Amino acid sequence: MEGILEYPYPNRVGSDVVFPKKIDVAIIGGGIIGVSTAFALAEQGVEVAIFEKGEIANEQSCRNWGFCRTAGRDIREIPLAIESLRCWDHLQTVAGTELGFRRPGIIHGSTKEKDLAVQENWLDKAKQFGVSSKIINQKELASLMGEKAASTMVGAMYTPDDGRAEPTLAASGIALAAHKLGVKIYNQCAVRGFETTGGKIGAVVTEKGKVECNIALIAGGAWSSTLCRGLGLRFPQLAVRTPVMHVEARLAGPAFDASFFNIDDFAMRKRLDGSYTISRGTYVIADVVPDSFRFLKDFIPLLKLEHKHIKIRAGKRFVDHLFNAGKQALDKPSIFEKHRILDPEPDIAMNMDAFAKMPKLFSEFEGARIIRHWAGYIDATPDTVPVISAIDDIPGLHLASGFSGHGFGIGPGAGYLMADIIMNKSPRVDPKPYRFSRMNDGTKFAPQCGV
Repeated sequence: MEGILEYPYPNRVGSDVVFPKKIDVAIIGGGIIGVSTAFALAEQGVEVAIFEKGEIANEQSCRNWGFCRTAGRDIREIPLAIESLRCWDHLQTVAGTELGFRRPGIIHGSTKEKDLAVQENWLDKAKQFGVSSKIINQKELASLMGEKAASTMVGAMYTPDDGRAEPTLAASGIALAAHKLGVKIYNQCAVRGFETTGGKIGAVVTEKGKVECNIALIAGGAWSSTLCRGLGLRFPQLAVRTPVMHVEARLAGPAFDASFFNIDDFAMRKRLDGSYTISRGTYVIADVVPDSFRFLKDFIPLLKLEHKHIKIRAGKRFVDHLFNAGKQALDKPSIFEKHRILDPEPDIAMNMDAFAKMPKLFSEFEGARIIRHWAGYIDATPDTVPVISAIDDIPGLHLASGFSGHGFGIGPGAGYLMADIIMNKSPRVDPKPYRFSRMNDGTKFAPQCGV
């Protein structure tokens, strides 16, 4: 088998030595959402600490595909996606380190007229937000991706303002920038749960001790539902596994600078060093766990919509979650300490299926070497829209999770929006679509099929 089985390690972010007794805002989770929120708060002089059970950005924030896009987003997410691109521009400028953010554009190619019609329909709805997307014909497409690839397409949606960033650089780089602004960072420090005072958040209880706080933000990715359960909160969230691979650089020139998303069931992103990240488009693997049954009713609309793209698998993860996914004891090692870093096994066959399509579109991939395979877990909500919200029933508690595969690209915008909510400032985008209350107030989940 060509390529090694290893996830792409991000830049190392060290831990602070002195453990705090009290902090203004405690952030649980050191992924792109947590570190972006921390940075946005630190810019305003707020005392913030990030508590990460493993290492900063070692789960999905370093394993994702790296797209930063507005195109094809759920209509409810478009304003946040546009704002996030502005935040990416800002962070790349002020972070003081390379995040890999560039705006070379993204192409959504279509091999069938019906697929192009779906893109046109999306664009008709999205135009109200001022997106830069446009439908291009085969000749225009050839100038961007070459004659061979364009000849297999009937057209495409091209979004010149969209971009990409490097998952191995971005979240860790933002964390380092936040640290320079005074944010405290604690790796290998799982938050087991919370203490409340008078119904309000009073402290986070970590494996290293209790830290008093006025505000706590759960930004734990696939772990967030378990953390919520400890407070009696029902957060319907499931994780799906996505395999990815890294392929050596074989293409050159401006015609190949744009990234290609979901073309003939695969996605391809050019990396900062000229090599490529490639994955099997929108196909995912759903590992069956106890929560699969607990939240089945919530996810039925999504399963009906996307069943062709979901492979259901049963395995050892069910047993692991069966004995560890209940309410976590605050005075004993928790599931968060037993699983410091989620490192799922990639589906090599799925990766190779995507890789086999590459030479048919780009002759430069003939004989190209696969550098590595890896996989990550995407945490999803039933409507595939994240929660970015205060929790009304527990004053001081906030949740930013369930980004459904969109978290990296809209992470900075989500972080700044979360900071607005925490600081009771006028939100930069309407937060209503991301409210937590919709999870349990009878709102009908209406997932939208992406393009």
